Amino acid sequence: MLKYRYATLAFHAMALCTVPLIANANLSSNDTTFAQNAAMGGLAEIQAARVAQKNASNDDIKKFAAQMDKDHTTASNELMQVAGSKGLALPKEPDASHTAELQHMSKLSGAAFDKQYMQGQVADHKTTVALFQQAATSAQDPQVKAYAQKYLPILQHHLQMAEAVRVGS
Repeated sequence: MLKYRYATLAFHAMALCTVPLIANANLSSNDTTFAQNAAMGGLAEIQAARVAQKNASNDDIKKFAAQMDKDHTTASNELMQVAGSKGLALPKEPDASHTAELQHMSKLSGAAFDKQYMQGQVADHKTTVALFQQAATSAQDPQVKAYAQKYLPILQHHLQMAEAVRVGS
């Protein structure tokens, strides 16, 4: 069975990403990697949430997806501003791996979709929380660190929500 990921692939996403970065003396390589991973995960999360709002059969999952769309869009927009101020180009579309997963998920509906989506949400938010925890304590750039610190509690709440919905679905 394939494993579906919608949020950040934390430590593996950089290898999957094909979007070039602008040479940047303002950010450390770790801060750049964090921003790249957070951006890619955010894009995938938003698109997955939009598919879920259409394909889910469970109203709680549709509500969860609407919240994910709203929160991750806000976070992505802010990250784009931070990256732009540092001269860092971030991806504007999910990479090939995320796109393939989204295409597969868009063909599912009902209970099959609900199960796959929520399993992915739990796994991905665990990965994303770990990514943001690392950046919240270790980022060298003050804006990158503040961004991670701001969104870490929100992502932790998303994980709790996903675990609660998963149990009920």
